[in-house]
Amino acid sequence: MPQPAGQYVGAPLVQGEAKLKRSPLILGFVGWVFVACSFLLPYLLIRDAIKSGHPEGAGWVWILFLIMWIGLVAPVNIFGVVLAMPSPAVPVSEKQRKLNTWGIALNVSPWVLGAIGFVGSMFYVFGV
Repeated sequence: MPQPAGQYVGAPLVQGEAKLKRSPLILGFVGWVFVACSFLLPYLLIRDAIKSGHPEGAGWVWILFLIMWIGLVAPVNIFGVVLAMPSPAVPVSEKQRKLNTWGIALNVSPWVLGAIGFVGSMFYVFGV
């Protein structure tokens, strides 16, 4: 039997609850896991090379740090920041705005701390 055209008048039309985007927050945590791995894996490789009596075998480890930051941390954090930026055309709830703020903070914080660490190490190296 064919259905009549139009809306069903028995139920009122209400707007559903807006679903919160959690992907920027998740990408921020994933970025921090990659940051932790970028320090932990070279440390473990260097420690293992020293224990084995051949520390020259760990001379290539610096490239692993570079690959982790440029190949994994940077794309994940950039994608997280882009997803967290609100569109000016779409109204955003207060909960979503708070999640976006935390997502941006989690995705930008490794780079801020890395820049502070780099500048601090330069002050240490050059004795300023």
